Amino acid sequence: MAVNLGFYSKISSRLIQFVCVFCIVKLIANSFLTPIENLAFEESYFESFNEETLRLWQSTDSVVVGKHQNALAESNFTFCRENNIPVIRRISGGGTVFHDIGNINFSFYRFVNASSQINYQNNLDIIVDLLKTLGYKVMINERHDLTLDGYKISGNAQHVRKGRALHHGTILYDSNTDRLNQAIKRKTGQFEDKAVRSVRSQVINLRNAKDHGPAPSFFQLLVNTAKSKFDHIESVDKIDSALLNKYGSDEWNLGYGPMYSFRNQEDGIELEMQVKRGGEIVSIKLSDDFLNGQLQHFVGLKHHFESISNHIINSNTLSKHADLLIKILF
Repeated sequence: MAVNLGFYSKISSRLIQFVCVFCIVKLIANSFLTPIENLAFEESYFESFNEETLRLWQSTDSVVVGKHQNALAESNFTFCRENNIPVIRRISGGGTVFHDIGNINFSFYRFVNASSQINYQNNLDIIVDLLKTLGYKVMINERHDLTLDGYKISGNAQHVRKGRALHHGTILYDSNTDRLNQAIKRKTGQFEDKAVRSVRSQVINLRNAKDHGPAPSFFQLLVNTAKSKFDHIESVDKIDSALLNKYGSDEWNLGYGPMYSFRNQEDGIELEMQVKRGGEIVSIKLSDDFLNGQLQHFVGLKHHFESISNHIINSNTLSKHADLLIKILF
């Protein structure tokens, strides 16, 4: 009987490749108290890692936008501000995600050739293997999202620079989907820009399919499962202080986005505003003549909440209209 050696050779090659992917990866499992610290660590470690690494981590409530997105357009900024949910920009591209303790994050740090991008499939095979070990029949779709029964449980993004690649993504285990939907869906105003838009998908929590207890218990179970597959495990917590300042600043989180026009309406008053890249307001027009005259002083200011709100509150005239102006401007 003839044997198709080519078939077995391909299977063997894929098995060897998969095993080697596990062998070369170092595991770290560290989570910081704030989203700013978690995102700052991502970039800090990216700039300094000397071994290919998988990081597993959790973060508290935050909206995390892609590098080339308009943060105000991708978030319900008013809801986030009222609920102390920071809106933070990451260094990778892609769309907006919501982090909370019910969401587990993974980050792969890889070395790549100058001409190549990161291999999503190899990395996601590792995550799929971990989740299948825990009883979840997770699949990888054509967009490299992880899905369960057709619903999205994970999205991914990457950043490549000088032979280094960061590939990170989410795993929805027990995320507060109501809070998620409120935080990332803007309800008022219209933006016109050339920013990257998020692709919204129907999502599901893994806990709905199989319950491994509360999110901290699942996270530890996932870490323990990963530990059984990796020999090199470390604890790393060093963060460049300059990056902490960067991820806590409006200059990065709001100002890095593209130029845009913004239209909004509140209590019968209409707003039209032009903002250039970096966040500086270049023109502003309100249908109310009195307020329109007062707000001409905002030309040249940054369309950042702290900057604008401070000017409103510190003005004897504008402070009387503070609630209206904050709503219409953001």
